[in-house]
Amino acid sequence: MIQTHGFTTGGFQFHKSGQKLDRQAIVSLQRDALAGLICQADETGRGRGITSLSGYKYIIGKNHRSEAICLLWNGVNGSEVTPEDLKKASKEVSDAGLKRPFRIYGTFCRVGDTASWKFCQIPDEIIAQMHIEEK
Repeated sequence: MIQTHGFTTGGFQFHKSGQKLDRQAIVSLQRDALAGLICQADETGRGRGITSLSGYKYIIGKNHRSEAICLLWNGVNGSEVTPEDLKKASKEVSDAGLKRPFRIYGTFCRVGDTASWKFCQIPDEIIAQMHIEEK
């Protein structure tokens, strides 16, 4: 398990990891830690950041355009985003007053992206956004 120790300087929060962040480390994170990592790495937050949100089943944050960032995480083998999950996440985004397209992270999705949402595969999307080199 990765243990993080946060510290704040100049309005930014930094985390020091107890081990190297790689594919295996990412998929072994618990939901809250993974949500935090996604909010740091998501490309829609570049330059302005992602605001973390709590109290939702799917929504974990929003970008500066108020577009939702969502997560379905039940471990590496139980996090396929299904059409039913997309319907529920879409309703949650609407009920929260957030905008589309929302981004939803999971391990697999058999439905193609639409103008309303974009699927982001764990851990590939995170590795790409954080420019982690794999050996």
